[in-house]
Amino acid sequence: MTYELFIGLRYLSAKRKQAFISVTTLISIFGVMIGVMSMIVTLSLMNGFAWDLREKILGTYSHVVLLKSPLGMGDYMAMKEQVERGLRERVDAEIRRLTFPPLSSPSAWVKVYLRYRALRSQREVLENILAVTPFTLYQALLSSESGVTGVVLRGIDLDSVGRVTSLPSVIKEGGLDELRGLKGHPGILIGKELAKTLGIFYGDKITAMSPRGRFSPLGMIPKVRQFVVTGIFETGMYEYDATLAYITIPEAQKFFDLGSRVTGLEIRVKDIYKADAVANALQDALGYPYYARDWKEMNRNLFSALRLEKIVMSLILIIMILVAAFSIICTLIMMVMEKGKDIAILKSMGATSRSIRTIFMFEGMVIGGIGTLLGLGIGFLVCWLLGRYHFISLPGDIYYITTLPVRMRFLDFVIVCVSTFLVTVLATLYPSWQASRLRPAEALRYE
Repeated sequence: MTYELFIGLRYLSAKRKQAFISVTTLISIFGVMIGVMSMIVTLSLMNGFAWDLREKILGTYSHVVLLKSPLGMGDYMAMKEQVERGLRERVDAEIRRLTFPPLSSPSAWVKVYLRYRALRSQREVLENILAVTPFTLYQALLSSESGVTGVVLRGIDLDSVGRVTSLPSVIKEGGLDELRGLKGHPGILIGKELAKTLGIFYGDKITAMSPRGRFSPLGMIPKVRQFVVTGIFETGMYEYDATLAYITIPEAQKFFDLGSRVTGLEIRVKDIYKADAVANALQDALGYPYYARDWKEMNRNLFSALRLEKIVMSLILIIMILVAAFSIICTLIMMVMEKGKDIAILKSMGATSRSIRTIFMFEGMVIGGIGTLLGLGIGFLVCWLLGRYHFISLPGDIYYITTLPVRMRFLDFVIVCVSTFLVTVLATLYPSWQASRLRPAEALRYE
């Protein structure tokens, strides 16, 4: 241990007559600790919100949606086969047809090579496609003896929907197979909150009304169909549980007079962060009237708001750490004023200005280091308790979740630790510089 570090640590344990400096040192440590703990907890909560929201959205909806304007997709089974395998086979065939010209024609060779690289890149993107399922999406009214509410009625393919979404795993009562029909009526799968709103249970009958009715001499007559509740699901997201209902595609086609058409195809990919590349590749390969949208584009406003909120909260918490850094500056300045005689004696004994500067820098670094470590530890403990025991509840009808989600990331801990320590080191520069400029004769003049 160098003597600079030894003296710096001794200065932290003030004597009885210097108790005020000891108190300000504890306040500085406490300020850094609170700032670090707040930043860790806030970042973990914001990460939890974004992750939980993304998982619920991607569990209910797919990663990529392929649509056809303006009336929907009529040849959807052929298009499903084409998206799953046909497009990749087409790209493979085009790659095999490429022939490289002789090197004596460099411009033609480069042109073919660039085309080869583009096709290989498109092939790698299309390999991300795992499964495809058709769907229909229309609005309807559901009514029971207890009430009436509007819903989004989705038609699904029972054989493939489980490979694209997590719908089978969130069903609490009944099952997907029962959607084929029960008690002589077609089945319907509804959310838990929707069942509460309508006051119905598993096995009850419910009436659906389609706005796509038929014209008559008396005007538009809405189409009415009776379904039986063959399942109740719970995604954990209030908006979905209160407004979504599922029926089979054949029933949706009959109920909404779609003929053999569907709204589009839902696609699941390996890497959700490459969903935009898959959507662009499908758009380029199929062209008009097909168009593809990925999950980030469909929920852009929501995730942009979360990202902006995370940035704003981080800036606010950085200001808290800067306030703690100013308290370190004040503590060190008071200590320099108190230890003027000691500094003069050290300089008289041969200590250099650099050594004096190092002593007070060590002292500030110790204050910042202790506060940072305590903040990291307490922040981790708070996040662990929130994630394990969920003792803070939220109203589901206001927020999309019922408890605070927590997701800790090691990178966040490292960034907070390093940035806080750097701020505290910078806070020591001015007081330590002032201490190094102290002249022994002036400090000892009145002693």
